[in-house]
Amino acid sequence: MHTRNTTAATALGAGTVLAAATLASSWSSGAYSVVNAVLNPATAGVLSVAAAWLFFVAARGYRRYPFLVSATGGSAVVFVTLGIGFAARGPMLLQQTVALAAGYAGLVAAGVFMRMPVLPGRTAVRAVAAVLLSGLVAAAVLGAVGGEDPGGAYTVDGSGSAVESGAPGEGDVDETGDAEHGAAGEHSGARDTPPRLTYEGGIGELVRRLDPRYYRYREALDPVLEELAGDGSITADEREQRIYELNSRIRQLEEELARFDRVREERARYAQEVERMRVTLREVESRATIDISDLQRVGSYREAVRPAVPLVRDLAAGLAGEHPGSYYADGRSPYPGETGLLQVLSIHRYVMGRWRYVNDPLYIRSNYHSPADRTIGAGFVGDCDDFAVLIASMVEAVGGTVRILHGTCEGGAHAWAEVLLGNAQARSRLEPVLQRAFPGRRVQFLQADTRGNYWLSLDWEVGRYSCGDNPVLQYVSGGSRT
Repeated sequence: MHTRNTTAATALGAGTVLAAATLASSWSSGAYSVVNAVLNPATAGVLSVAAAWLFFVAARGYRRYPFLVSATGGSAVVFVTLGIGFAARGPMLLQQTVALAAGYAGLVAAGVFMRMPVLPGRTAVRAVAAVLLSGLVAAAVLGAVGGEDPGGAYTVDGSGSAVESGAPGEGDVDETGDAEHGAAGEHSGARDTPPRLTYEGGIGELVRRLDPRYYRYREALDPVLEELAGDGSITADEREQRIYELNSRIRQLEEELARFDRVREERARYAQEVERMRVTLREVESRATIDISDLQRVGSYREAVRPAVPLVRDLAAGLAGEHPGSYYADGRSPYPGETGLLQVLSIHRYVMGRWRYVNDPLYIRSNYHSPADRTIGAGFVGDCDDFAVLIASMVEAVGGTVRILHGTCEGGAHAWAEVLLGNAQARSRLEPVLQRAFPGRRVQFLQADTRGNYWLSLDWEVGRYSCGDNPVLQYVSGGSRT
């Protein structure tokens, strides 16, 4: 007995869910797409009737003449409606939805009759028959008038042309005097709110085989469908292939639209970030003043590295402020802590993201050293040593110790800046920060200096040397400068 009760309860729950899914799919193109992704709605309808009969068999109750009429009649109406509507693999029309609801009402009535000890047989049969016939009549009437609904319906006649049902025809004028047009594409409403469509003739079957999102591209696809429906030389297999290709194209268009929306969102976020940085830069530049020294060329890194110039200091502090806190690992250590290293990475990311490479003047006998503040004023342009000078200046401006080195490679000479991390213990403590910031990147280090300290390269890529053979020290914070 316990097994029968469990089976009946399971059948009732499954049948209710399947029936609801089938009804929703018959009414809404959106619901049809959702349900169809899991189970074909026609199959869901058949399974809902099967679940109902399993409930009838397993549940305790009275199976008399009115019960048999209700169960059989309701099942028949559901099956016929499913065959007419979903058999063509598309959402049904309003009249078919009404008929489907009437069929399910018959099945519900059968379940109610099973639970009634006393039941007037003739009255019950008449009530069920009235419900089923009313549903079929309503469906027939709605089908005869073209399946109108408040949203406006479209009918395609035998020639394949689309005409709006229940709406003013071309040239009709409403109460305000504005001309209305009856073309299918002019009353589609919002992009995600499809109108109800009623198609007559051969094109109707083709529309039912299309992806429910067809309505979004109806203006472009209707001529193709009209040609396909009217071409008698195309075989059934060829027509099926064409429908398959159209569905593939619809899905491709949907994917492209989704991709475009994602790119648009990314661009909007990027634009906000750029604008925020521009505001910061404008605020910093507004505080800059021109000195006579700005009109003179500098001849060494000692003159070009300028951490104390307000323009450089303010910009560096603003960028480091993304990770507020002390630069140092502790009060007694000259080495950076995790916060200090994150501040350095913020500065490098900002400068590198805006850097535009421009070579030094050709006919000069030595490097052209652009001071850090001038490089900012010029809009972050210059060559490798200008980049090294600016990075060194900004890192020094927030408390870091830096050095600038020259190296060689097959492509020529190169300059880059490095920041002091500290001894082997300090390096080990900071390497997890670099791994989180640059996952998958193998950070490179030169050999420790004479004091056993390690320096992190701040070249074009943090922790990598683009051209660093035979490195020679050119500048170090607080030490000798050339």
